[in-house]
Parts: sequence; C-alpha cells; structure tokens
Amino acid sequence: MWGIMVGCPINSANTPTTIQTTATTLPLSWSDSQTAPAIPNICMNVMPVGSTISFSSATNGADVYLCVSDHSINAPENTTIWKKLDSVTLDQSGDWYIYSKATHSNFSDSPIVEMTVNVAASFDSTTQSPIDKNVPTKWATGYKDYVIGTYCTSAEFQDPQKALGAAKGDSYDIVCLGNGGSITLSFDIPICDGKGADFAVFENGFNNQFLELGFVSVSSDGEHFIRFDCVSLTDHTVDAFGSIDNTKIYNLASKYKQGLGTPFDLSELRYRSEVLSGLVDLNHIRYIRIDDIIGDPQGGRDERDSFGNVVYDPYTVDPSIYTAGFDLDAIGVLNGNEAD
Repeated sequence: MWGIMVGCPINSANTPTTIQTTATTLPLSWSDSQTAPAIPNICMNVMPVGSTISFSSATNGADVYLCVSDHSINAPENTTIWKKLDSVTLDQSGDWYIYSKATHSNFSDSPIVEMTVNVAASFDSTTQSPIDKNVPTKWATGYKDYVIGTYCTSAEFQDPQKALGAAKGDSYDIVCLGNGGSITLSFDIPICDGKGADFAVFENGFNNQFLELGFVSVSSDGEHFIRFDCVSLTDHTVDAFGSIDNTKIYNLASKYKQGLGTPFDLSELRYRSEVLSGLVDLNHIRYIRIDDIIGDPQGGRDERDSFGNVVYDPYTVDPSIYTAGFDLDAIGVLNGNEAD
C-alpha cells in the first residue's frame, strides 16, 4: 500500500479511495495492484480565471481521465461524463469540481482525486481572509538560516529574535531580510493540517498597498522544504515605495498590512511529491521559511509565480534605504498538533 495520511490526528478518518483538497482528514493511498492516481501539478483553493491545471500519474503509460462539473458529484466513480484529458483550463469564475483518475491495462483503476477550486478574477479578503494578530495562540519559538540580502544595513533590524513570539503589529519590532534574503522559523508545537488556514505570516507594511512580498515554504525536518503555489497578477514594475493591488496576489506573504497576517492552508500541499513520499508530514510542520522576492528582473533573479508570471514588488538599489525587502514580524499558529 502506498500513500500517506494527512490531517490533524484529532480529525482523522479512514476513507482510502477518495481524496479531497477541501477536507483535511482523508488519506491518499493506493495498492500495488492499482494505477497511481492522476495528480494535479498545481493545487490551490483559489485560482485565477484562465488557469490551466495538468494531471499526471506515476504509472508509466497510464491514461488520465477527468470529470469536470459546476456542482459536487456524490459518486464520481459511477458518472458517465469522464473524458480522456490530462488538463483543464478554468475559463469561468465560480466553483469548479474536478475529479481525476488514471487507468492502465495492467492494473485496476486509480483512486479518484477530487479538487474543489474557487476560480476568481481577483483575490479579495473573501478568498484569503486576513488573520488578526490577536487570533493565534502559539507562535514561532526559534530560528535558523538567517541570510541577509542587500540593502538591509541597519543592525537594529537584523535581530531574528524579533520575529519570535507574538506579532507586535508595528513598524519596528521586525527582522529585515533585505533584497533576496531569507529566514527559517521553528516551532516547539508542530503545525498540522486542520480546518481552514493553519498558520499566518505577519509583515509590517503600513497599508494594504505597500507590500514587500515573500515566498513561503514548510518542512517537517528543517531540511526538505516545499513552497506554496502562488499567484501574482501585477503586470508592471514597482518602485521602492510603490503600491501593489493586493487583490492581484494569492499565497504570497505580506498580502495585508501590519497587525494582519496572511493565512496559509497546508491542505494545498497534499499532492506534492515530498508529501506523498513522506519527506514532509503535513501533521508535523516544525519549520517555515520566508524568502524575500526581488520584485524586478533587473535585481538579478527572475522570480515567478506558479503560472509563470513575474512577481513584482517594491524594489530598490538606493543605498540610503536600509530596510529593503521583507520585514518579518511573526508567524502565528492556527492549527497546532498538541498531541505530538
């Protein structure tokens, strides 16, 4: 039997043949006699109109079939509307219910994978609701691998201890990453894949338009990391103190101003190879890494979202700016594995 159970242990259930991105308690598993499931290359609860999702099976020579609907199907294995397709383009707003399976002449059919995706033209607070700094009850307790990027020259803002504990929600109690910098925070109580968002990242932006963005990755052992899929629809460069429309970004840290955290849902990672192989356990996330995004290709890194779009954010080469890049206030836990 192949696969891994995901979801906080307190909510675990045994349903071995259907996998749902919107649930957090079901396993992805299949036997040696089954075809490996048809797995999506991108998994997010919300995606932009026009997105294309591709599906593939680890079984060589397998055929992929999709069933796409505007409503939930109670018994997709019995429906007659399966089509031999390995990709789908989400060309209309609304909820999409996507079922995938793989077949092979030498094996029985794979388990059915179910995705529910809200397809949206923009990403307002209803698609990724901000988390107030008073909501989390657990916070990061340690750090490692603090790498200072360029244009972060003030020692006052190079103290990683300032990112530990509760978010302060101000402009000063932060650790600056600088352009292209990074840091990993650790947690005494591991984060797990529970209901809704599982943790929130707090930055110190002074409004919801001045946003210094970061990629977010998680790990169980501090060595093997997986990055969240993300979207950036900003189509122009942004100067050092320029603005970003935060309804054009999803799953990038610093979507909201100081005191409001950007939420992340571990269930969006359930189909990654590192999760399926057991290298990353979504019930046992002890490390979160933030990588500052150099928001301009002229900065030496061509950084893109999951759909190939350049990720633009405020960028500077002005030596008088001494706190460039992502300014991390804190990371708060929303679903913790207290039983660990």
